Amino acid sequence: MIGYAVVTSAIGGAIFNAVIQALSIEVLPNKESVAKDLGILNLASSGSQIIGTGLASFLVAQWGYVSIFPAGSLLLIVGALVLSLIRDAR
Repeated sequence: MIGYAVVTSAIGGAIFNAVIQALSIEVLPNKESVAKDLGILNLASSGSQIIGTGLASFLVAQWGYVSIFPAGSLLLIVGALVLSLIRDAR
């Protein structure tokens, strides 16, 4: 059963990554600098994972695991507000 879950998760992750990469290329403003823009996108994605891990470990050390959920909810709301400021993709 665990093997089935691992295989299903891997296939789903691969499909998601392929689709998000294709969509990212579609909305890039300049086709001449695709590699640079995708590198910046990758840096933003990796950077947020690094910051999130550090923030989560700090919250757990200070206030326990329960503190991650309010912090995650707050960051979700902030992210949604920032995304709502984007008017157009092109």
